[in-house]
Amino acid sequence: MKRHLLSIIFVLACASASFAQGSGGYNKWDIYGGYSLGRFETNVNSASFTSSSGTETFTNLCSTATGDMIGPNFQKFFCTRRNFNGVDGSVTRNLSKYVGITGDFTAHFKSQTYVDKFTPPGVTQTISNEERLYNVLGGIQIKDNRTSKRLKPFCTRAGWVCSLHEQTNANPRSISAIQFRDSGS
Repeated sequence: MKRHLLSIIFVLACASASFAQGSGGYNKWDIYGGYSLGRFETNVNSASFTSSSGTETFTNLCSTATGDMIGPNFQKFFCTRRNFNGVDGSVTRNLSKYVGITGDFTAHFKSQTYVDKFTPPGVTQTISNEERLYNVLGGIQIKDNRTSKRLKPFCTRAGWVCSLHEQTNANPRSISAIQFRDSGS
């Protein structure tokens, strides 16, 4: 409920700012906020699992043999595209009729639990994973900002910063550490 209230206040504040646009034949501010659905596939190409019996490294994560070892449900983490729900917001300050400075923030979230049952020995493995991906972009936008224009194609040249936060919890306790190594891209 608190998030909904903050969202409503943000929208109302932005609406009042849009009425404060000065004259000059072009919009001074462009503000956008919305929902974002991201479909991501991991770039992890090997994984090491540490247990009381030692460390085992898997390099062919999408093979049937690896699925038998780590569990076919948990294997989906490495081998399928997964949906992430998120939000996107951007603000552009138009400096002239054709040039503006823009900033964009995007956040995507995913929480998922993988349950695999191994027979024998009759062990059920539960792995919970929580991921948060943040992107911040900023740059120059070129667009015809005249108020009389209805269709406004634009071009943006931007730099960005990306941050991925991931937390993985494994049960049974025999898996004490999971280490992922990405492809270095």
